Amino acid sequence: MTVEEAKDIYMSCFGNEGRYMWHEIGSAAYKEYCDLNITREIKSQWDTEIIESYMEALQKDSSRASSYFIHVLQALIRGNCEVKEYAEKLLDLMENMTELDELNKISIIRYMGEDSQFDISGCQFYCVSTPFKDRMDKIMRRLMDFECPDEKADPRFEKSPGKLKLYYEAVEKYEKAYEKWSEMYE
Repeated sequence: MTVEEAKDIYMSCFGNEGRYMWHEIGSAAYKEYCDLNITREIKSQWDTEIIESYMEALQKDSSRASSYFIHVLQALIRGNCEVKEYAEKLLDLMENMTELDELNKISIIRYMGEDSQFDISGCQFYCVSTPFKDRMDKIMRRLMDFECPDEKADPRFEKSPGKLKLYYEAVEKYEKAYEKWSEMYE
C-alpha cells in the first residue's frame, strides 16, 4: 500500500481509524495501512483537507448539514490540525444554522451533547480544548430555540420516534454536557 492509497482510505473513512476503518477495508488492508506508520504531520494535512471540504459543503448544502458537521467535529476532536482556528471557523458557520430543518438541528444538538466515537462530546471539546465555550453555548442556545413539531422523524418507519422526543433528548444531553464541562474548566 502506498501513502497515496492510505490517504484515499483515510479520506473515505472520514479520518476514522481503528474499528471503523478496519470494518470498512478489512483486516489485511488495515494491517497494511497501520504498517505505514503515517505521521501526525501527514494526518494533520489530511484532516485539514477533510475540515475544509466539509466546511465548504456546509455552506453550500444545508440538507446534509449534520452529516458534514460531524465530520468536521470529529476531525477537530482528533486534534491533528489547527484546532483553535478551525474550531472558531466552525462556530462562525454554526451561527448561520438557525435556518436548518428540524432533523439537522436535532442531530447537531445531539452531537454537541453526546460522546462520539472518541468518548468526547462536541461540548466537551469546546469547553476543554478551546477558549470558545461561552460563544459555543450562546450559539447552541439559539440553535435549540425553535418550535419542534411532534411528528415522526422518519414517516417511512412505523416505530420511528417523534421529532419532539428526539429534540428533548438531544437538548437534555447538551445541557448535561455543558453543565459538567463548563463548570469543570472555569
